[in-house]
Amino acid sequence: MKPEPTSLPTVVDRATFEAEVDKLRIREKAHTHEGDAIAAARRRLPMVEVDAGTELIGPRGPLTLLDAFEGRKQRPGGRPSAASRSWTTATRSWT
Repeated sequence: MKPEPTSLPTVVDRATFEAEVDKLRIREKAHTHEGDAIAAARRRLPMVEVDAGTELIGPRGPLTLLDAFEGRKQRPGGRPSAASRSWTTATRSWT
């Protein structure tokens, strides 16, 4: 059971509500743009070469990174700049 709120928002007229929503939309738009900028910066991060013979422990036992990627240089659908996500994904089984 959720506790009841101790205070409710104030009741205002439509114009005041719309003005508050407009201010919030400006903040939300800035937040979205910042998130987009961060994502773009992440895509531009440099890559680090990883030895293909690096040993991993998979669901069926030990295997190399190259075996986990089934001979590919990156995971299916991956991008070269997604190296950190590829590394994480490489240890999981793909379906």
